[in-house]
Amino acid sequence: MNGRALYNTLRINWVRDPSLPIQPWQVENYRDLPLARLFEALSELGLKLDEPRFLAYAEEADSPEQLSELLCPDEWEEESCARAYLFLFEVWRRLMPQCRSLSVLCDDLDQFIAAWERERPIDEEALLFALEELESLLEESVDAGTSPREALATIAAWSAHDLEGFLHSYISELISRDETVASELLSGFAPYVEDPLPFDLLLVRLLLESDPEHGLAMLERILEELEEEPDLDLLVELLEIAHHATEEEIAQRAAIAAASHLSTNEDLQLLLSELIPTAEEMRWPAAPQLAALQLKTKDHPSESPLTGDEPSLITSLLQ
Repeated sequence: MNGRALYNTLRINWVRDPSLPIQPWQVENYRDLPLARLFEALSELGLKLDEPRFLAYAEEADSPEQLSELLCPDEWEEESCARAYLFLFEVWRRLMPQCRSLSVLCDDLDQFIAAWERERPIDEEALLFALEELESLLEESVDAGTSPREALATIAAWSAHDLEGFLHSYISELISRDETVASELLSGFAPYVEDPLPFDLLLVRLLLESDPEHGLAMLERILEELEEEPDLDLLVELLEIAHHATEEEIAQRAAIAAASHLSTNEDLQLLLSELIPTAEEMRWPAAPQLAALQLKTKDHPSESPLTGDEPSLITSLLQ
């Protein structure tokens, strides 16, 4: 994890738990500081800079990281260098908009993702622009000989978040309100992801609207893969898709495959949360028994292992 990503990670964790043993400078919101205060703080550390001098030095660097290496004396302690870097980074972000380094781009993405995860308002146009920049960097990396998956993994090291996980969640949410943009993002980023199946399921959702025959064939193929190598989260997602597509056989097979992969009460509740609405809407005879099972087990500890025969019961009810 690179410098700015480490700062963002510390700040995210500190916001969640202010009791963490972290020094104030490690989590200060540098974006809120006036430019004059940033230069004053750098002066207190021993770097006498103003805007013209900063810009002159910045001409010799390609990123805030290079600038920090250029300006911080070798004899400085690690903490002083780390503090100076955070101030220099913020000054660079404001005064060098024409030189958006990878760290600056990923810092912007971290800000967007953190706000999005907390359901706070975001400038979606700016987010989409940042994602366009990210896609361009990925294309350049692959053109230079890097494998697609390695390209995303390398860039992700500059982020405090799971970029692949965010892309999946954001595109999934976007499908319900802007299929065109969702489709563009999916086609742009899918070639680079480590785990393609979740993104294949997103494509299925789009295809079921535009090309149902192709979408159902792809859904069947994915189900066959998951029956061979079960993944509970993906099977529940597939069950939900089959539910909305009113594909009873696929829904039933997905539920049976998921039932065989249950190990904790949390797993059981996850499956039942989608299986019960599916069974009720499709008028399966098992619906009342499934609801009774949920009522019986919903207050059990999440991580407690299943001690009864819940998986075999679900399977027998669905066959």
